[in-house]
Amino acid sequence: MTKEHSSNDFSRVIQFFRLAVAKMRMLSIPLNAQNYTVWYEYFCNSNPALTQEIETLLKADLSFTATRNLELYNRFFDANSNGQLNKMREAISKLIRHLSLQMASLIEDIDSYDSVLATCESQLSPIADVDTLSKLIATLIEETHKARSISQSTASLVKGLNEEIEAMRSVMAELNVETLIDSLTGIGNRRAFDQALSENLVRSQQEQRNFCLLMMDIDYFKRFNDTYGHLAGDSVLRYVARKIKQGTKGRDFVARYGGEEFSLILPSTDYDGGLVVAQAIANKISHRTLTVGKDSRPMGRVTLSVGVAVFRLGDDAETLIGRADECLYRAKASGRNQVLGERD
Repeated sequence: MTKEHSSNDFSRVIQFFRLAVAKMRMLSIPLNAQNYTVWYEYFCNSNPALTQEIETLLKADLSFTATRNLELYNRFFDANSNGQLNKMREAISKLIRHLSLQMASLIEDIDSYDSVLATCESQLSPIADVDTLSKLIATLIEETHKARSISQSTASLVKGLNEEIEAMRSVMAELNVETLIDSLTGIGNRRAFDQALSENLVRSQQEQRNFCLLMMDIDYFKRFNDTYGHLAGDSVLRYVARKIKQGTKGRDFVARYGGEEFSLILPSTDYDGGLVVAQAIANKISHRTLTVGKDSRPMGRVTLSVGVAVFRLGDDAETLIGRADECLYRAKASGRNQVLGERD
């Protein structure tokens, strides 16, 4: 790709992003990452079905509620893909730089007026003749008119650009947070887990303090999808995530590790404490019989297999996850619906 072609691509990305932001503000649409994805793709028209759907809603003059925007996102985008977010994050970063350059240009305009004044002052010698003075006065009049025009427009432009830059920075921060959240369950995703585990490994190495890692897998999850459909499967995932979250406290960190597998980091927790927490969560999840559909058809109980490992000095992410996974596999091989630790 040539440099010129790349520049044109960025210009188009920025153009679509500006259009999306303006439209969302006009329609009072919440400025979050998922909504940005929907409206950015609408303006770049890369998804004809989405474009047609939004056009129909606009013509019907329907309000774009949080529910309606979420429905659009869920229907037209892969919840596990961060491609659109990455594209927009890059566009926002580019836009911030572009706006900052515009700000610098406006300031230079004012600086140039100061430079003209300094030049005029240097020419005001005691022996300046009438012609020199006349020219200086004419220059001052001309530059003052320019400066007045510049300063009046600059004041509003600078204010507007400042507001836009701050808004873009805010969106950047929001998008960065968004990429750490699993969109289906609302808990941390794999990227967030990797960061949290790394932080706990460093802290525990330095302070020589225990922490436990729990790896959890929903037993026979495929049966829920195959028997009751993927929407029912999604509700099972949300239920498990909610129950795990309810079983945590303080700095405990829960994440969706991938598919139907979850992970839980328990800082400052010894091996026996990790087993107690794991068993309590497994019991709480299996206690309830879930239902599906308006007729509340029973889906049966959801159970977990759990593996528990405790930090050892010298551990890295691979060794600690490896031991927890080994315990998880033993739990599943031993009949599922049970908690096994590395010392069992």
